[in-house]
Parts: sequence; C-alpha cells; structure tokens
Amino acid sequence: IISVLLEKRVIDKTGYMDCEEFFITDNIKITQKDIRQFQLAKSAVYSGVSALLREKAASFEDIENLFISGGFSAKINIENAIRTGLLPKELKDKVIVLNNSSLLGTVKYACEKNDLSVYLKNAEYIDLSTNEFFSQKFIENMEF
Repeated sequence: IISVLLEKRVIDKTGYMDCEEFFITDNIKITQKDIRQFQLAKSAVYSGVSALLREKAASFEDIENLFISGGFSAKINIENAIRTGLLPKELKDKVIVLNNSSLLGTVKYACEKNDLSVYLKNAEYIDLSTNEFFSQKFIENMEF
C-alpha cells in the first residue's frame, strides 16, 4: 500500500501525507503514524544490511543471495520492498523467499541430529545498537 501511495504521490519522499489518514476501503485506512512506523522499520532493515556489509568490508556485489524468511516473507512483493527502500535495489535478483524456514529448520535438525557447532563457531554477534555507522545510516534511510 505504501509503495502505491508513493507512486501516486499521496506520500512524498519524506513520508508526509496531506491528510492524516487515507482510506483504502470503507473500513481500512492508513494513517500518518502507520507510515512513520513503516519508515522506522524499513530504515532499520536497510541500515542493518549496510552496517553488516561495512563490518565485513563487503559490498552488495559480494552477496550471492538474500534469504527472507518468516511469516512476512510469504506476502512480500520484492518490487514494492525495493521501491519503498526496505530492500536494496542492488539485491533485487538475489532475493530468495523461504516460507516457514524456522520451523522446517528445527524439524530437520531434530530429525537428522546435525552438529550445529560447525555453524556456531562461524557465527559472530554484531551489536547494531552501538554501531555508529548504523545510527548514521538509520537517519539517512528514513526517507523513501
């Protein structure tokens, strides 16, 4: 919906809308607050990806695939996600949607009794809440 409202110029690049609420149907509306909440979420996602790439001295070209999972992934429209700035346009052809990957991965692990230590020793925690680059990008990526 936000992508279409941007396309139709109901919302400008800052997220501003002339009216406080926009009715999609008689019973469904999107408000200025809804748009602001979306802007916070989309900026966090995009800025997080950018910060993680910077931490590893990598670029969008270095990414082979971007996996999107969870309930959200079943309904995502990649074109709209890119238009709104949720996902980087450089990753458009690299997105792979995995529905229910958490549940399926857990079942697979439980049934096959795989050794996760191989993966865990390569995992690294990066605290974005204290990452200066993330904070800077978060503000920059608020606009559409």
